[in-house]
Amino acid sequence: MPILKHFLTVLTSRMHTAVPNSLVMWYDAVTTDGDLQHQNMLTSKNLPFFDLVDEVFLNYWWDPNALQRSRATAGERMRSVYAGIDVFGRNTFGGGGMSSGVAVEAIKSAGVSAALFAPGWVFEDEQFDKKKFDENQAQFWVQFEDGTFPRRALSGLPLVTTFCAGSGYRYVVSGHVVSHKPWANLSEQSIQLTEPSRPKLNPYFPVLKVGLVFHATPRSCAVSRLH
Repeated sequence: MPILKHFLTVLTSRMHTAVPNSLVMWYDAVTTDGDLQHQNMLTSKNLPFFDLVDEVFLNYWWDPNALQRSRATAGERMRSVYAGIDVFGRNTFGGGGMSSGVAVEAIKSAGVSAALFAPGWVFEDEQFDKKKFDENQAQFWVQFEDGTFPRRALSGLPLVTTFCAGSGYRYVVSGHVVSHKPWANLSEQSIQLTEPSRPKLNPYFPVLKVGLVFHATPRSCAVSRLH
């Protein structure tokens, strides 16, 4: 165990040096005894690892009482404690799936953070029609609107984005279709709209209304709107 602790210390230090603002997270699995034994809360058997890294991801078999105790143990680092939610619903509080928001509300009440495990459920589970992935995906994420706040990625101007969600039914480069096959690559995702999706006619899709300004000359510009 001393070797593992030394490894975590070196890993965290070198990550912070090599990648500024990077974070090292410990998953609640192995204990200080060297056993694979999920604690589902902060205990004396996983706290020493949490003390050596930035964050901890608690296994998803917790209950609200365990979260309250974890918050008390973490003290000022309570926001660095992430309570796991298994979207597939395997012994997770609230049942997961389209009810994952129930767990988020419990986590919010406890004052710790939330971590979603396997949100690919909306594509992988056999109950869903894969041809309706976009609709199912939107229905899944909209349940978190009331309990969470979007992180605004825009910190200054000019704004440069393609609104790419990191997936699509075809791949386009510089306006030219290079592949007609469906694809998914989250590293290709660009800045997204963070406007809450309500009110709107469709309960799952926000109305896109973005003003685009094109500067043709220093004294003229053209404005268009996308709806």
